[in-house]
Amino acid sequence: LNGISLVEKKDGKLKIVTAKQKLSKVEQKELISQLDSSNTKSPTGSFNLRKNLILNGIDFIKSAPIVGIGPGGYAQKCKAKQNNYFVHTHTSPHNFPIEIISQFGLFGWLYFSLLFFIFVCFFRIRKTISVSEKISLALLFLSLPLLWMMPSSYLYLSINWLLLPVLVIKFNALQERSVCQ
Repeated sequence: LNGISLVEKKDGKLKIVTAKQKLSKVEQKELISQLDSSNTKSPTGSFNLRKNLILNGIDFIKSAPIVGIGPGGYAQKCKAKQNNYFVHTHTSPHNFPIEIISQFGLFGWLYFSLLFFIFVCFFRIRKTISVSEKISLALLFLSLPLLWMMPSSYLYLSINWLLLPVLVIKFNALQERSVCQ
């Protein structure tokens, strides 16, 4: 409120005053409410941006469901303004599944299908897994959707590249242990 200046004309001269000096307490509260509303309902607000980024990704998936739009295609299409939903200057979908599926098509679907299959396999051998292993696996699978809501820089992390191999190795180790018992 202190940073908002108003210009008023008095005796033919312009005078700058702060909104806090000029507005009543009721008007100040109304102004603050209006400013807050414009921030939360603005198309550049975080929620609306993320929603639009996801909607653009769904459009890109629909446009090339089998082969995808290619590596880096999501950012390229946004930079070239080939997206239907306003995303300001953002070029990352902030959603790992949307990005992978839109860019790699069927291969993206296969990747997530394989992750789901591994999750089901872990669930099927749950009787041979210790409580601490159950907790750590549950935390991993529950945290993935949150981690996948990060910007594209998440794709460059080695841990993401290693997720599938580490899960396969862990599953094989647990399966071998259950056979030996």
